[in-house]
Amino acid sequence: MPPQSTPPPGWAANSPASAPGSGAPPAWPAQDGHSPHTGWGQQTGWGPPAGQGQQAGWGTHTGWGPPAGWAPPAGWGPPAGQGQQAGSGPQTGWGQPPNHHRYPHAPYPPYQPPAPEQPTKQRRPPHRWGFGAFLLAEATFLVTSLLVPVVAMFPYVLRDRGVAPDRTALPGPVLISALAVPPLLAAAVALVATKIRGNGPVVDLRLKFGWRDVGIGAACGFGGLLPTLLLGWLWVYVVGEDNATSAVGEVFDGLHLPAALAVLVFLDVWLVAPICEEILYRGLLWGAMERREWNRWLILGVTSVVFALAHFEPIRAPLLLVIGLPIGLARLLSGRLAAPIIAHQINNFLPALGLLLLLLGHPILA
Repeated sequence: MPPQSTPPPGWAANSPASAPGSGAPPAWPAQDGHSPHTGWGQQTGWGPPAGQGQQAGWGTHTGWGPPAGWAPPAGWGPPAGQGQQAGSGPQTGWGQPPNHHRYPHAPYPPYQPPAPEQPTKQRRPPHRWGFGAFLLAEATFLVTSLLVPVVAMFPYVLRDRGVAPDRTALPGPVLISALAVPPLLAAAVALVATKIRGNGPVVDLRLKFGWRDVGIGAACGFGGLLPTLLLGWLWVYVVGEDNATSAVGEVFDGLHLPAALAVLVFLDVWLVAPICEEILYRGLLWGAMERREWNRWLILGVTSVVFALAHFEPIRAPLLLVIGLPIGLARLLSGRLAAPIIAHQINNFLPALGLLLLLLGHPILA
């Protein structure tokens, strides 16, 4: 607006010095709550003071722009197809910046740095072991199992040469070692293979325990007892009582052990052997077939057949196949190794208890 030389209507001059034509800038007393300042008036070429930004009611002038180091927030800028001229501030048609209602007199809101990105969990690479690792572990089991007769006969060889004392001094500990060592060594080879060629047994073999595993393992273990017992009775009827035995039963047939050693055999057959066998068949072999993306029901059938044949007891193979199916079903339903271990231990409890009674000299109860 141009400078005024006469007071507005209703205003009176404050002094002769401020009258029009006196050469002094206009100065009028307060009227209706207004208090104009001495020397106040718009001057030609007057703009915003140096270092200040745009205020309400001011227009955009050439050379005005945001403060140094300021960047507009995401989503605020010129409309599509228009670019910002160098050195210019916001133009007509630009959208309102965020929180504009909180800063009505400021064209640019306070700068807010972007939130730091959350680190994403990296997936572990797939394991690099397969059927070769299973064959190596199975070969370890077979080689150590073949050493059982040699180890078992060693005290008798010494006795015949007059070196060993009584024949009952060594057979118990030797046979227990021969029973426990082969599966333990085979399981150790399997675990080392997953560690060297994969992500370890917890990840690759899914060797984790939880209440869901306990529930599935117990359901499959107890659910498989009835068909196993029925088929067991049928199997005894077909093959006869003289042939209705297992390899472990034949090894300990007629042998009486002290209570401590008998309990060790019971714990090995009931708890240790199922863990080792499941690491081999439902862990290593199952994982090798999963790596090749086999159908999971086909994996269930193949592992059950291999489990039955790997005991090298042709007469008991059909019975072992029926035993292996609910154990493998626990692995399929849970997706982990703990459930089939629990199901296998439930299945082995009765045979282990019978063996314990035999070793303690109670064949009738067994």
